[in-house]
Amino acid sequence: MSGKKKKRTLKREITLLTMATSFGALVLFGTVMIVMFFVFFLGNIREDMENILQNTLQNYQSKMQFIQDGAVMIRHNSTLQDFFDADWTDRAEMEKQLSYSMELFSNRNMTEGQSPFVTSVCLFNKKDEYVREHYYPMTVSAGRNKEIGYLEMMREFRQTEERYRMTSGADEINLCFRVYGDGMEELGICVLGIAKEGIRDIFAQIGTYSHGNWIVSDQQKNILISAGAEQTAGELNHLELNAVGEKRIAGIRTLYASMGTGFGTCAAVSVGMDNIYVILKPTMVTFFAVIFLALIFIGAMMLGISFRFTRPLKTLADNLQAFGKKDLDVRMEDSSISEIHEISVIFNEMAERIQYLIEQVYEKKLLAARSQTKYLQAQINPHFQFNILAMFSIRARLAGDEELYKGLQAFSGLMRGKIFREKEIRIPVSEEMELVDFYLYLQKSRFEDQLSYEIEYGSEDVKNFRIPRLLIENLVENAVSHGIEPKSGEGIVQIHLFEENDMLHIVVEDNGVGYEEQEEDLEMDLEEETEHTHTGLANMKRLLEILYHDRYCMKITGEKNVGTRAEIILPAERGSVYVESSSSR
Repeated sequence: MSGKKKKRTLKREITLLTMATSFGALVLFGTVMIVMFFVFFLGNIREDMENILQNTLQNYQSKMQFIQDGAVMIRHNSTLQDFFDADWTDRAEMEKQLSYSMELFSNRNMTEGQSPFVTSVCLFNKKDEYVREHYYPMTVSAGRNKEIGYLEMMREFRQTEERYRMTSGADEINLCFRVYGDGMEELGICVLGIAKEGIRDIFAQIGTYSHGNWIVSDQQKNILISAGAEQTAGELNHLELNAVGEKRIAGIRTLYASMGTGFGTCAAVSVGMDNIYVILKPTMVTFFAVIFLALIFIGAMMLGISFRFTRPLKTLADNLQAFGKKDLDVRMEDSSISEIHEISVIFNEMAERIQYLIEQVYEKKLLAARSQTKYLQAQINPHFQFNILAMFSIRARLAGDEELYKGLQAFSGLMRGKIFREKEIRIPVSEEMELVDFYLYLQKSRFEDQLSYEIEYGSEDVKNFRIPRLLIENLVENAVSHGIEPKSGEGIVQIHLFEENDMLHIVVEDNGVGYEEQEEDLEMDLEEETEHTHTGLANMKRLLEILYHDRYCMKITGEKNVGTRAEIILPAERGSVYVESSSSR
């Protein structure tokens, strides 16, 4: 015979269904959003990268424009006109005017890395006379060697019909260009030294990107300076002028831009397309993290919802199992859901009735086994007793004896609690403590300063718990009768009630005469009901066994001439949370 197939729980079914639906909707929504965001950000980042490439080229072009502006200033400088006409004698003044026209020391000549773009300028007239200016101070021999080099470049350039020429050296690019007058007649030749370090500063940002490359070439497509692989530089040198786009260069997908930068030069830059994905990665990671957190949040919310709907049914199943195992104290909590509320009411009514019938059977046995006090109490007409007590208390008050009045009231309340409520098995702690107060008040009046007492609650909620009637009163009565009364000197009774781990702890301590028996001996005494047993403890123990079976604990310890400590631990029963109908007993 095959084994029974394991049944799936309602909680599992609801949880799986709601989570699958929510996750599916979120994944679909997340996928659509990821695609949309990817396309949107990809386009924006590509546009930003293209702007970076173009801005870099424009930055380089602005430096070349700075040289063109300097050439125009030289052309219109009247003092330098005397130099071109070979009618000059003051070299210092001419070099001052040359520096002023070229703005060699201005901010326009500085790169972002604070390097000069143009480091030297040398102006020649038709008689090969020259004036020069250098950004960096030079020794006489170094300056002379540079001027000789410029002179040779000028003479070689003069033999051609070119308007400008650029040549690459070790540390600088040399630019030669003709200076024309207003009638486009040639006035002279200017030779500039452009620092390669300054050019590298301008294109430095391109080098920070993956597969970042750049070149500067002249009008004959000779590469003057570059950064990157040689093959890539060669392909950049043959790009269409003044263009921006995407192209595979040296086998790598790249974004590129090229631009004419003046004096017949061209600059081109490129970066790998993978830079776009590198920039996009943090945004996408953040987006995925948000989606993941949303999944976790929805999962937790779905678990909470499924728990909210299935918890009452699971509680009902657990309670039925516990009730089937003879745990007659189990009750269902009320619910705001109408159907669950009805089930709770019916279950609790059924449990109350069954427990009542069982307790009635045990109560009869208990009543038969209890002390002779019950029998004696039944022989007295309680109504007549209380009427007499009420008459005496009224007369005492009219006579002005307030202390006697309070004593009679306390005695009346104590007797009423013991006799009139004898059919009640459990009562709230607050009502039990009223009886204890009545008893202690009477005993304090009897012993005057010899007796004092303290009552301490762990919390206000403890007062609402239900306990067997006269449970604490019996413990207090034994403490006074067998502990304090035989003692010479002041006696103290301390009562402490607190809840811990769903168990109610009731502790009654006194500093009376104590006793010598060990705890095990006391347990035997309680069973044998010897004459030395404290009053009512044996019956109390039987009552607790009937009501709580093995779910209670009763400990009584003491030391001779030190005192006695009695502690009873019961299940904490909160009567107010049980669902009771008018049809309950």
